[in-house]
Amino acid sequence: MAKMTKAALEALLAANQSNAVGALNSTIGQHRASLMDRYNGEKYGDEVQDRSQIVMTDVRDTIESIKPELMDIFFGGDNVVEFAPQGAEDVGAAKQETDVCNYIFQQQNNGFMVLYSWFTDALMLKNGYVKRYWDERTVTEIESYDDLSPQEAMQILSSIEQEDGEVEIIERWGGPEVEEDAPEDMAMGMIPEGGVGGVEMEPIGFKLRITRELKQYKIEPVPPEEILVSPLWNKLSFDGCPYVAHRSTKTVSELIEMGFDRKQVEALPEIDVKLQTEEAETRFSGNKADESNINSSTEVAMRVVQVFENYIMADRDGDGVAELLQIFTGGTGGEILKRNGKQAIEEIRKVPFNTACPLPIPHKHYGLSMGELIEDLQRLRTVLVRQMVDNIVGSNNADIVMDEDKASDATYQDLAVTRPGRVIRISGGIASLQQLPPTSTAPQSLMGIQYVDSLREERSGVSKFNQGLDANALSKSTFGGTKAVMAASQKKILMIARIFAETAVAPMFQDMHADLRSGPLKSIAMKLNNEWVEVDPRTWKSRTDMTVNVGLGTGDRDVQFQRLGMILGQQKEAFAIGGVGPEHLFHTLSKMVELSGFKDVEAFFPDPANIPPKPEQPPQPDPAMMLAQVDMKKSENILNAKLAEIEIKKMEAETKRLDMMMKDHRERDLAAAKIEADEAKQFNERVDGVALTNGR
Repeated sequence: MAKMTKAALEALLAANQSNAVGALNSTIGQHRASLMDRYNGEKYGDEVQDRSQIVMTDVRDTIESIKPELMDIFFGGDNVVEFAPQGAEDVGAAKQETDVCNYIFQQQNNGFMVLYSWFTDALMLKNGYVKRYWDERTVTEIESYDDLSPQEAMQILSSIEQEDGEVEIIERWGGPEVEEDAPEDMAMGMIPEGGVGGVEMEPIGFKLRITRELKQYKIEPVPPEEILVSPLWNKLSFDGCPYVAHRSTKTVSELIEMGFDRKQVEALPEIDVKLQTEEAETRFSGNKADESNINSSTEVAMRVVQVFENYIMADRDGDGVAELLQIFTGGTGGEILKRNGKQAIEEIRKVPFNTACPLPIPHKHYGLSMGELIEDLQRLRTVLVRQMVDNIVGSNNADIVMDEDKASDATYQDLAVTRPGRVIRISGGIASLQQLPPTSTAPQSLMGIQYVDSLREERSGVSKFNQGLDANALSKSTFGGTKAVMAASQKKILMIARIFAETAVAPMFQDMHADLRSGPLKSIAMKLNNEWVEVDPRTWKSRTDMTVNVGLGTGDRDVQFQRLGMILGQQKEAFAIGGVGPEHLFHTLSKMVELSGFKDVEAFFPDPANIPPKPEQPPQPDPAMMLAQVDMKKSENILNAKLAEIEIKKMEAETKRLDMMMKDHRERDLAAAKIEADEAKQFNERVDGVALTNGR
């Protein structure tokens, strides 16, 4: 089979565009425009002059009552979704991928507003759409700096260059004068030739043009009127859909920035965004723009043109198997555009759109919106309220019956005055005026309005009880019935939340995970566990298991908290016998903290995985052994006591012996001293005797 030519491919695309659901002036477009009118409270067109023209806003009131509960359900915790690990060894990787995907969705794409817009479109206009894509383009920024020192200026330039940005100096002021052919850093006056040398320099200022290569993963809501779908498609998701297209309007400058051929996009015809479709006209009807000049631009770069981003199943290479192709065409003629020097045709893995519908219809792409359920009730309620108002106005300004024979020109003038307390002048002496008040139908109208309100509550699940209770509703006699009504109504809202979770949010995050794995980013810098880390999504494994955090709405939190408290009690008993681990207790406690409205779980309970292990305690001895050791200790103490007593007696005996020895030594010393003294006395006496003899 021969390859498909460019002309044949353009003809195939043109045929699919004209036959697709959502084409210009299609039936579904008219219906969605009508739903937008009902949401905005626009008039029906059958209003009568001098009669009530009030328009009720049941569609808007119902949708706006559901959205707070939905947003609280999906943003009740830290993460919108959680990836489930595929094994014990996969727990850390699953947590990291969960953190990265939620960071990109919530921080880089303002995930709250993405879901808010997505859900609003779905609740009002049958289906809502978001688009996932890599924003790869060259962007230019102008930055000015003033009153800088040379060192500060060099630091700024170095930081910009480290961020892979090209810098062009548009203007410079201050600093020393330099020659025109000096190096760039010299020309900026940051590093004067010869250096600063301690000389005080004039502060430097400059204006820069910074050019960066932008690579960002984007998730954006798409207006439903911009999505074209094959009329034979019978599924909510686009997996396998033969034809999907995104009809958008962009400026010539935006297309050139995206890499499309300049000559080709400048030749595309300019269009009027507001008048492109009936839905777009309805959407912009409140802007009060002058239709005669909104599609006129003297600047070619700012002209608005139409671009089709087509996704079609076609056998372009002639191998007998259809491939999913992404093809960009421009204008009403459907010419294939050129991008980056070649035709904008690329074989891709999956259509980059995700769909949300609150009430899907089996085997159909388009389901029912909440606006469709309520629009007829809004019409009926508007009629009843108008009739009640007209009846009350008629009762306060009743018709007057007048005798024409007794009326004068003054009578007619007085009757034309409708203010309270007016005076009516008549002729003939006897008053001949009589009021004909209309029959009061206000009570019947009120009964009808109450019936319509009950129908709206049954269809939507939105009741006055889950919109705020009054004091009487909390009395003992009505509390049980009120609680039952609240539970029944919330189940319908929770059903919508579950449908959104399973058919929209979870598939979008699964697709995001796959897009990041195959995308151009080698690393993503983000803060995990209070530390900045670099994550490479290309190393992730393919995942299909995902848990979506639903069922955490305000009305359901008390019940969920009580259930978790019961689970925690059972876990404590199982923990005592080793049935569960600390990680199970931490998981339950973290859910309870999130239900309480706090996001920093580890500020209350630290993760067991981050707690260092305690040192091992020595094993407890056997009780019998402990008793034996006690008895042995007692015997040892008795023995030690006896030994101490013996030792004391030995010491006393030794002390006594030493005392005796010392006493004996003293007595011997005294005896020796006495003997010595006696001998000395005898010697002296002998000497004295000799002396006396010699003297004679």
